[in-house]
Amino acid sequence: MTGGIADYLQTIHPFTNDAAIGFNRSSLHLITGLSGPLDDMEIQTITNEAGLVARKSVVTIGNSVFFLSDNGVYAANFGDLYNLRGAGLPLSDPINPIIQRITAAYAYRAVGIFHDNRYYLAVPIDGSSLNNAILVYNMLNEGWESLDIIEEDGWDISNFIVGSPLGINQLFAVNRYGGIHIIDNRVDDVDNIFLRPGATATSYFIPSSCPTRMYSFVSPERKKFNSLELHVESSTTNASDGEINGVFENLDSAGAINTVSGILGAVLAIGEDSSLRARIGNIRSYGGQIEFVPTAGRPKLRLVKLTASPTFRALTQAS
Repeated sequence: MTGGIADYLQTIHPFTNDAAIGFNRSSLHLITGLSGPLDDMEIQTITNEAGLVARKSVVTIGNSVFFLSDNGVYAANFGDLYNLRGAGLPLSDPINPIIQRITAAYAYRAVGIFHDNRYYLAVPIDGSSLNNAILVYNMLNEGWESLDIIEEDGWDISNFIVGSPLGINQLFAVNRYGGIHIIDNRVDDVDNIFLRPGATATSYFIPSSCPTRMYSFVSPERKKFNSLELHVESSTTNASDGEINGVFENLDSAGAINTVSGILGAVLAIGEDSSLRARIGNIRSYGGQIEFVPTAGRPKLRLVKLTASPTFRALTQAS
C-alpha cells in the first residue's frame, strides 16, 4: 500500500468479515478477499485526500469506523466509505473551530474509545504536547455534546480503558504516571483527580458552560430578541445556580441577562426543577445565542427557548 508513494502504513483495522481498511498516513485503502487464500486478496485505494493521524483513534462502532484525520473526525460505514473521495464532510465539521485547536505536531497521540453510546476522543489542544482535552460524540443524539479540558499540571490522558469493578462497565482514563480516573462517575459539582498511584485525591470545582447555537430563525432580516426560557434541574446532591448570558451578532453585543437565583429569588433546591423566564430587552440583531454558565451545583439544562420578532420591514433605511 506504500509502493512508489511518499506514504506509510499506520494500522490495518477489521471492517467486514472479508475486508479491512488499511490506514496510511495520507491515504485509505480497502483490502478485500481476506477470508480465502491470500492470492485472492485485492487492495483498492479509497482516497488520497484523507489519512489517519492517530492510530489509537480508530474505533469500530456498529457498522461504522471512527478515526481522526488531518481534516477532522470521520465516521465511515461500508456504504459511505467511498464518499471520502473528496466529497464527504467529516463528522467533526460542526466543531471545526475546536478541531483547528488540536496541536498538529502531537495529534498522533490522540486516543479514542466507545462507551455508553458515546465516542470519546482525547486530543492535545492549544499547543499542548499531551492529551489535555476530551471530545465527546453522542451516538443517540447524533451530535457533539461536550469538550472537556483538563488544565491540572501533570494530568493527561495516555489511554482509555473500559472495566467493570462492580459488575457495571465504567470508563477509565489513565495518565502517563499511571494515575487512573473514572469518567462520568460523580454526580456532584467537584471532581477528584489522582495524578499518581497512591497519591491523595485533590478535589476541584468543575467550571463549565453550555452555549447554544446561533439562532437566526432562518431569516436574513434583523430581529428583536425579546425573551428567553430555560428548563433547569438540580442534581440530587447539590443546589444549583448559574449565569444566563446572551451573545448577539450584527449588531454585535454580549453580556449578562440574569441568573437562576436572580429569577427565582433563591438558588434552585436539591432535586428540584424549574422553568425560568427572562426578558432580553428587544435587542436588535441578526442572530442570538444563549450561554448558560453554572456557578453552583451541577444543574441539567433540559430546554432553551429564545423568542424574537422581525423588525425593519420597510424597504427604506430606518433613521
